Amino acid sequence: QNWLGTVLGRFMTRWLAPATLGIYLVHPFFREVLFLQGYQAAWPNVWVGIPLVSLMVYVPSVLFAVVIIRIPWVKKIVV
Repeated sequence: QNWLGTVLGRFMTRWLAPATLGIYLVHPFFREVLFLQGYQAAWPNVWVGIPLVSLMVYVPSVLFAVVIIRIPWVKKIVV
């Protein structure tokens, strides 16, 4: 069984792979917003802060990038 035929494989090849440049470009914005709000890798401690802040940065970045590449003229520029 080829893993690309699974639901996860289709999600990754159809949505996540084309959005990687957008994720790369927008994640510093979300990271900076969280930093200005007082959330950083050491919050509340390093063992919890790193995974938590990573999720708080990359989930919105992925959602933003996936939504933004749905706009036809933006998709021609970014993808």
